[in-house]
Amino acid sequence: MEKVLDSFKNLDPQGRNLVVVVRQYPRSWYDGKIDFTVYEHPDIWAKIPCWKDANGVLTSIKTGQVISLGRHDEVRSETWGTAFDYPDGAKVIYTRFWVPGKKEPEYRFVERQCRDCECIVIKAHGEELKEAPKRERR
Repeated sequence: MEKVLDSFKNLDPQGRNLVVVVRQYPRSWYDGKIDFTVYEHPDIWAKIPCWKDANGVLTSIKTGQVISLGRHDEVRSETWGTAFDYPDGAKVIYTRFWVPGKKEPEYRFVERQCRDCECIVIKAHGEELKEAPKRERR
C-alpha cells in the first residue's frame, strides 16, 4: 500500500476541497453541455484530480503542481467515496474514517481495494499534456 501512496506528492487535504479539472475540446453552442456526471465523454481529453483551496488555487493530488485553468476547462466537485485510477497503475480512494474520541471524521486517501462497482471510479489522465491532443473527426 505505501508504495502506491509514496508516488503521490499532495494527498493531505489540509482544509481543501477535492475537485476534478475536466479539460474539454472546444464545443459549439449546439453541442450542448456535457452532463456533469459523465467523465467518459469523447470531448473530454483530460481529468486531473486536484485540491481547491479557499483562494481558488488548484493543486494536483498526484504531483503537487498548481493547475491553471483553460477557457474550456470545468472544475467538478467531488467528495469522499471517489476513487481515482491513474495510467501508471496507482489506484486511490478518498475515504472517511471515524476516529475514537473525535466528534468529526477524518478524510484521507488510501490505496483502492474496492471493486469498480463499489465506488465511483474516475480514470485520471492528461495532467502531463500541455494542449489537447489531435482527435479524429466525428
